[in-house]
Order: sequence, then C-alpha cells, then structure tokens
Amino acid sequence: MTQHGNPHVSDATLKMMYRVMLIPAVLLCLTRAEAQTEEARRMVVERLSQEADRFIETATTIQGRETLTQTQSPRTQRQVVSDYGFLALQPGEVHEIRQVSRAHGSTRASLSPPTGST
Repeated sequence: MTQHGNPHVSDATLKMMYRVMLIPAVLLCLTRAEAQTEEARRMVVERLSQEADRFIETATTIQGRETLTQTQSPRTQRQVVSDYGFLALQPGEVHEIRQVSRAHGSTRASLSPPTGST
C-alpha cells in the first residue's frame, strides 16, 4: 500500500522515516539533564539504540522520491526531484544514495553529460 497515491513511498518506509525523525527529538530531551534522572536517561539511550539498530537492519529496503522546491521570489521557483535509497557497504554502516531525475524542468537525460564526446 502506498501513501497519497505515490508508488515510490510505502507505509513501511514512512513508518521508518518517522522513527528516524524521532532521534533528534530524543537527543534534545537528553540535553535537559536537570529534568531527568540518570535512570530515565539510560532508558532513553537504550531505546534510541534499539531504534537505530532497527533502522540499520531495514534501511536498505527504503526507497523514496523527494521533491524540493526552492522559492527565490514570488515569481521564481526551482524544483529538484530525486530518487533516494540506502546502501550498506559494511555491516552496521549505512549510506544514503540519491539520483536527481529532474531539476529546473529538465529531465535526467538532459542533465547527464554527453557520452562519447570528443
């Protein structure tokens, strides 16, 4: 099943991405040491570690399409569309990979450098 009719983003992908977005929120909570006990911080760090491990295990199955719109003025907008995923080169190491498919109205074919040029 996909979200909002987008065939590039599955419910599982969105769930994992929401979990990833929680990591900075948890880290912000950790900086408020005066409001938490040592035990509470330990539990948060343990849960964060579990979520990070789960992300590393499933990251290579995540694929998505991102559209970035830049607005310079009310009449000037530029748009970049790219497909992305994650790649594990070594165990426990995840890298994001991205390919731009359209930028400023040009498709990927017109963005590529010419082949076999002399």
